[in-house]
Amino acid sequence: MENFQLFLLILQVVIAVVMIILVLLQKSDGSWDDSISITNFILIGFSDAGLSNPNAVAYIKSYQNPTNGGWQDSAYLTSLSLSALIKSGDTSEQVSSGINWLLRNQEPNGSWNRNLIDTSLSVLALYLQGESEQAIT
Repeated sequence: MENFQLFLLILQVVIAVVMIILVLLQKSDGSWDDSISITNFILIGFSDAGLSNPNAVAYIKSYQNPTNGGWQDSAYLTSLSLSALIKSGDTSEQVSSGINWLLRNQEPNGSWNRNLIDTSLSVLALYLQGESEQAIT
């Protein structure tokens, strides 16, 4: 049992060091590598570690199309951005608008773009928001 506790302690230290490095690498606009996708994935990691990052949230929100609620009219980016925002605790109107975009853009066969990755990420975002039954039916 002592070895396992030591392992957990070392793992916590490694995670803390990685998070510090990520904060140091974050650009002033809130992004990492000027990439909406990378920023989404890192924000999900922050949220899973119980940490917030308001600059990353603001960066992700800045890419949303205010007219239709999607991110670059892409199911992939919309669902990934929604997952990151929802996991970070965001409950803004922008999240609701993005969820509505996903629901409006679902194909009659139940998929998004007839693409497994787009569909999987879209269902995940809807599940995280509590809307998964609408996506399945």
